[in-house]
Amino acid sequence: MTANPRNVPARANLAGILVAAGEPDAAIREMDAIANAQPSGLLDLAPLIVALAANPDASLRRPQQALRLAEQLVAVAGRTAATVLDTLAIALAATGDFDAAMAMARAALDRLPVDVAERRAIQDRLALYRERRPFVLAKPQARGAPLRQDGGRGIASRSFRSYTTKYWFATTAR
Repeated sequence: MTANPRNVPARANLAGILVAAGEPDAAIREMDAIANAQPSGLLDLAPLIVALAANPDASLRRPQQALRLAEQLVAVAGRTAATVLDTLAIALAATGDFDAAMAMARAALDRLPVDVAERRAIQDRLALYRERRPFVLAKPQARGAPLRQDGGRGIASRSFRSYTTKYWFATTAR
């Protein structure tokens, strides 16, 4: 499966399909092609970068590649958007760099108004990083199923639907 090399939206869609289909290496090739053809195309790939770093299936995680892509995303977008910094924090934690992940998560929180729903999700991830634990996405749920709540440690957030339609953000115990 290939996309027109000049069609960044098609390549981004293909990368998303490949991530969802359990083909992270092929998805990384598409994301790299986007970064090379049009670096600003990385702005739409934050959900896929997170999926590479925090996939619920450990065999499908690619933390080093996710970190590389997240760093490229920051280079393109700068350090002004909370979503960009949060994406980098997730990738840093996935590689075991919890101190840097905490710094990025705090920086993301600094860029959000107090009343924004995403604050709670980032705060929950920051608590994981303090415990030296990476963030892991929850397993996909059936369409229309209620969000999973795991008694205090499994926090699901409807506010993060914009990250991806395949996965819900949630913290999970290892």
